[in-house]
Amino acid sequence: MKKQGSPAEWDSARRLTARLVHDVAKYVARTARNIGAEPLAPDLVAMLCRDLFALPRGRASLVFEELARPLEDLVGQDPALARAREHLARIDALEVAVRQGEPAALARAVAAALAVEESVRTFARELQERTP
Repeated sequence: MKKQGSPAEWDSARRLTARLVHDVAKYVARTARNIGAEPLAPDLVAMLCRDLFALPRGRASLVFEELARPLEDLVGQDPALARAREHLARIDALEVAVRQGEPAALARAVAAALAVEESVRTFARELQERTP
């Protein structure tokens, strides 16, 4: 993460990070946090699909990119954001199987969703620690 930057740039980075935590991490993981190992009822599969593929602002991976790219322009590339991006790509690759309710795909998507949340929250903590 870049160490220098104007106060306005740090403010922008904090605002974008807050939106990333709220608009992506929180929503991607909300159903995943409440899913156990048992087979999922169709309504839970539908909720998970909305969280992963149909957030209010669009697909989670696209919302992530809309916020992460300008954030990376401000603070540079970050391993936590890279991990979140990789997990979102895995989720997108599982979409058909997740929508069909395949247990193995659901388990992988849930794990990836929780990993997205952890990666984004890790980035947010690291940014807070580095903010002047």
